[in-house]
Amino acid sequence: MNIVLAGMPGSGKTAAGKLLAKGMARLFIDTDSIISSRMNKSITRIFDEDGESFFRRAEGKLCDEISRTNNAVIAVGGGTFLNRNNLIKLTESGIIFTLTCGLEEILSRIQNEEKKRPLLSGKGRDGLNKMARRRMKLYAGLPNRVDTTGLSPEKTADVILSRLRGKEHRLDIEVDGKVSSVMIKNGAAEHPLGFIASFLRENRIFVVSDSRVFSLYGKKLRSVLEGGGLHSSFFLLQPGERSKSLTSVKNIYRWLIREKASRSSLVLAFGGGVVSDTAGFAVSTFLRGLRWAVMPTTLLAQVDAGIGGKTGVNIEGGKNQVGTFFFPETVLVDPLLCATLDRRRMREGLAEALKSAMVQDVGLYDLIRDKGRDLLLKDLGLLEEVIVRTAGVKTAIVGHDPYEMGERKHLNLGHTFGHALESWFKHRRLTHGEAVGLGLLCALRMACEMGHMEEKVIGETREILKNLGLPVYLEGLPVREVVSLMSFDKKREAGLTFVVPQKCGFVGLEKNVEQDLIIRGLKEVIRD
Repeated sequence: MNIVLAGMPGSGKTAAGKLLAKGMARLFIDTDSIISSRMNKSITRIFDEDGESFFRRAEGKLCDEISRTNNAVIAVGGGTFLNRNNLIKLTESGIIFTLTCGLEEILSRIQNEEKKRPLLSGKGRDGLNKMARRRMKLYAGLPNRVDTTGLSPEKTADVILSRLRGKEHRLDIEVDGKVSSVMIKNGAAEHPLGFIASFLRENRIFVVSDSRVFSLYGKKLRSVLEGGGLHSSFFLLQPGERSKSLTSVKNIYRWLIREKASRSSLVLAFGGGVVSDTAGFAVSTFLRGLRWAVMPTTLLAQVDAGIGGKTGVNIEGGKNQVGTFFFPETVLVDPLLCATLDRRRMREGLAEALKSAMVQDVGLYDLIRDKGRDLLLKDLGLLEEVIVRTAGVKTAIVGHDPYEMGERKHLNLGHTFGHALESWFKHRRLTHGEAVGLGLLCALRMACEMGHMEEKVIGETREILKNLGLPVYLEGLPVREVVSLMSFDKKREAGLTFVVPQKCGFVGLEKNVEQDLIIRGLKEVIRD
């Protein structure tokens, strides 16, 4: 995870960034300094001799390059994010902090450096005011704002570190007299032993992850675990839904046998929903059940898939056809692990959060509707709130109905439709969250046809999904063939049961729904 500092010239990016990098033992990168060094010219000379457009092209290439680095503190130029592509690239590599500062203080800070700042050189207060007006909208739209007015570089670095730490939240699910906890804390992945040490019965731990997660965080996790005196053994799945298979489970069994795992062993599922679902199923059935913990690394897993003790794999084209209820000792949620997610993965997590909002939290629905752009830019305060509130919905419902005999079925809102759409594309075209978003629209159409909801709710929800960048239509699918795939849905009983919204924040179950009504629901998202 990178930490990116943006803001006006003189807002303190370089001074605070160097201190932050030193304190966190990270590489410090100043984009203007790198460009100047590579061109063997000052930034002012580049502007004078080559022009601003030339500089911006060089800046864009550098952003593309440094977005592939990890664990750096990066100070970008004041105009770097005028190019939206730069913003997207660096947002997908880490967390952006936007430093703001009063113009009078900025002027006093840069008065001896004006010649080094080509867009301000010789223009003084008027030039600074003009630049501030021109970039006001840009900076207002960036996340994690820190006002550095009156702050020393040391204090600015301290404020950023405090924001990165966040708060600690604990939610408990009690099942059959045993507590399964959900701990939510920024940075928990860097210090997991403090959360899982009480569950260890031996000086070793077994970690199931996937190759992409391991490439980002695996070496660090291994170092932390072994630094705490634990021998760690890792099993890596290939990323993607196709790894949710009985073949993967068999390979995990073989690994556990080879490594001599016992009933005293603890298995840590470290990854997204595919990892927790697959590892959880293997753990629940190996030696009739080992103890396990979950550290979800995607937003979708942090708000849904990693919580609640459901495990499962796919067979015969059906989603989660084979599975168990097997609750982990703890789920350790670190929102900072979302820092390296691309926008598509952020979107699918927000789709699942929107589902939970429609089930039981109107305020969460409003938050996602009003702050969707800020959430995609990984505003830490908002992201933490979404995770805590969504996890709160799920833990409350699961605590009342751990084995899905009644109320827990409400959490399947949109999923019967969504799973059928995923299966139609053989789990390749749509992510789970994208399918759930489409399924929400189908369920809302069904609710309208039944007289439970007003038409305008469909339009509003569609706009929320569109604003998040999620698909709201599919072209040319054979509706009746998609309906036939629902017969494989694991939630069917004597006939298909659908979760149908009654109003935002309240849903009900409808059994034996007529096929014509199901078709009308699907046609809400399928165009001829």
